[in-house]
Formats: sequence, C-alpha cells, structure tokens
Amino acid sequence: LAGLDLPTEGSILYDGKSTAECNRDEYRLRAISLICQSYNLFPLLTVEENVTYPMLLRGVSQSQAEKTAREKLKDVGLNSSYYKRLPAMLSGGEQQRVAIARALVSDARIILADEPTGNLDSNSSKQVIHTLSYINQEFGKTIVMVTHDPQMASYCSRLILLKDGVILEDLKNSGNQDAFYQEILGKMKEL
Repeated sequence: LAGLDLPTEGSILYDGKSTAECNRDEYRLRAISLICQSYNLFPLLTVEENVTYPMLLRGVSQSQAEKTAREKLKDVGLNSSYYKRLPAMLSGGEQQRVAIARALVSDARIILADEPTGNLDSNSSKQVIHTLSYINQEFGKTIVMVTHDPQMASYCSRLILLKDGVILEDLKNSGNQDAFYQEILGKMKEL
C-alpha cells in the first residue's frame, strides 16, 4: 500500500487509478503517510525538529514548518513543553504521538499504521488509539492499521482479518466497542 514494492498480482487503486500508473514519488509523498511500530524518531533531534524535518526536505520554509509542526503536535496532545525535548526524554506513548504528528505534516489522505501500539503499555496504547480515532474523525484521514491486538482492533470501524495473506473476514463495527471486541475474539478462536 505504501508504494515501496509493486504488487506481484492484482492492483492497488488510489482515486480510481492503479498506483502502478501514478507517479510513485508523488504517491508516496502526498497520498500515503506511515506510522511505524518503533517510532523511528531521530534521537539527536528535538520533538519539534523530528516533525519539521520531513517538511524541510520538501522545501517548506523553516517558519512554516515550525508552525505546522506545532499545530500537529497540539493535535496529538503534545503542548509546547515537549517541543525542545529529545526522544529519550519521552515515554513510549509520547514518542508514538510524535511519530503520528510527523505523519500528519504531509497532509496525506491515507495513514498506514504498522502496529502503532505494539511497543506500548495498555494505557499508552489507548491514548494512541484515541489520538488516531480523533485524527480520523476530526480531519477525515483514512487510517489503515495493522495489529495483532484484538482490543486495539475493536476501536476500528472496519476490520479485515487476514491469515497467510488471505482475507477471511470483513467485519464492521456497529458502534458498540465491547460487542465488536467479543465478535473479534470469537472470529479469532475460529481461526
């Protein structure tokens, strides 16, 4: 989905057009943004620098990059007291929220989240999931999340269960998270 590899079979459509027909660089820079499980923050850059860096690479001015970074950091619940901290000074959940803010600065329509709560405790996981839900609802971003955690999956509006690359189930959340969680557990037991 991120356009890093070409599919060996089938096609991926974006805006009704095969991604193979899209300008790959434009697609990867504008359509898709990534949130990795391991945060991938630069350890010697501050929180604000980690978020501004991708914009500076795209030619955005320093002042505009800082303004946008601060807006996105606020969107993920990190105020100005965090801007000058190094990643080592942050909890895992805070580091993941910096990674989410960095993903948001591209203004991509689709955010791919690879196990965004995989390295976090349950409280930090819920904070990150609530942040992703807020981003989805407030900014209309499509979030495609990969997770092995049925509790985190129960926050999603739609769940596609895969096994060995094959789609087994396509489940919709009716709005009752507890019921959806139980449905997910039931389906997982059937696997």
